[in-house]
Amino acid sequence: MIYISIQKKDDILIDNNISFPKNITRNESKKAYSLLKKMMKELGIVFDISKIKIADNGKPYFIDNRIKFNYSHSNHYIACVISDFEVGVDIEDDFKISEEAACLYLNNSSFNLRYQWVMKEAYFKLKGDFSDDEFKKIRADDINLFHHIIEKDDYLSIVFCEKNDDILFFN
Repeated sequence: MIYISIQKKDDILIDNNISFPKNITRNESKKAYSLLKKMMKELGIVFDISKIKIADNGKPYFIDNRIKFNYSHSNHYIACVISDFEVGVDIEDDFKISEEAACLYLNNSSFNLRYQWVMKEAYFKLKGDFSDDEFKKIRADDINLFHHIIEKDDYLSIVFCEKNDDILFFN
């Protein structure tokens, strides 16, 4: 099962009971970890931020490797996803991309620019390899992995996963 919560940033309170490491300074990250803690509590899993490390490629992970998670934030939303296998998530709202960036990063795909960007971001977050060169090279049309598309009037989120599994939404 894949568990996801998508919340408005302004609706998420930073959990003051979490002793955030010095490298977690951005409010978006603190809110994402607060949301992760809330989700884990609902699943009956103890949250301990000291058990989370950041890989050399920037992807956060639990050192015991039992729970996999990923998060993303946009201008107004935070998406957090939990599973027992690797996942990657991206969310975008108010999507604006310059023509120059579109030419550089988004290449001849049948998807619109926002879909291309979100697909590529979520895919690379799953892989944990986010090199600029690879991001430029791969086409969204060529990504053939299990994924879930969550589209609302005001945001688009895509979750990539190692296995085809159901997705359950948390409020």
